[in-house]
Amino acid sequence: MLPYAIVLRLHTFIWPERYFYVYEGNNYLYKWIYTLVSTPISQSIVAVLLIYMHAIVLNQISIKHRLGRTYTLFPGVIYILLVSMHSEVIYLSPGLIATTALLFMITQMFMTYKNHNATIYIFNAGFFGALAFLLSPQLLFFYLFGYVGLMILRSFKRTEIFQYSVGYLAPIFLSISLLYYFQVDLSNVAGQFFSEIGWISMSVPAGIKTYIFISVILLLFIVSFFSYNRYTLRKSIQEQKKIDLIFWLGLFALVVTLFCNVISFTGVIILIAAIALLFSMNISWITNKLYSELIHLILLAILIYNFYI
Repeated sequence: MLPYAIVLRLHTFIWPERYFYVYEGNNYLYKWIYTLVSTPISQSIVAVLLIYMHAIVLNQISIKHRLGRTYTLFPGVIYILLVSMHSEVIYLSPGLIATTALLFMITQMFMTYKNHNATIYIFNAGFFGALAFLLSPQLLFFYLFGYVGLMILRSFKRTEIFQYSVGYLAPIFLSISLLYYFQVDLSNVAGQFFSEIGWISMSVPAGIKTYIFISVILLLFIVSFFSYNRYTLRKSIQEQKKIDLIFWLGLFALVVTLFCNVISFTGVIILIAAIALLFSMNISWITNKLYSELIHLILLAILIYNFYI
């Protein structure tokens, strides 16, 4: 899959463009990341490696937890293809980095199912959820996603709610302590967290390529949504609950997209991860491989149109 990701993103190596993060005295974590990875070519390399790692994690989730009826690498392939389809998700953006922490959060949540020694996984789920929030303030809503997800997977007791909340607060407390130690004005930090929250503005101009990209993502999510009954048919209770969790992931991604001042491509990347896990099952059901290749070619054609035409 790494060669596949490199080929789809080849133009980012031939004509590399830097993701410009404007430091305004608030997110010190991004100041450090974008200072460390400052050149366009280094950002392109890191972005490809991150996406490759995301694809591996998605494949492991699908195979290990038996979400599909067959063992395939379709989730990773679909993710790489969709997350390489538009200029807003092609670069080393904050949303791409935050998705890394969120995928680790999901893997930890899955480990809690019927696990009597799940304390460390519950704590880790909260920890990675907070890390995703620190990386992208729009993901504040995903505290509730972790809560709902753990309620689906297990009988979420009061002590476990406390463990999850402690795990969530730990990186936030450490971050605030470090900022206080270095005498940083915390009002600037809080202001940045809330500046991006709000109802989406439909007056923001967007080109035809953006509308095509968003339409493809929504179409695939709608197809996945109406395939729910077939996803859960002849599945064990454990597998059904984990599929339910992926659907909740997609719904929370839509919430993140809607409750932002502009179109949240952070939410779109997370939605793509959910689609990759779900729509891959639709692909595996196709008996005539010509149709699955046709879907692949259509998505490739959209990618080529967005970047080369």
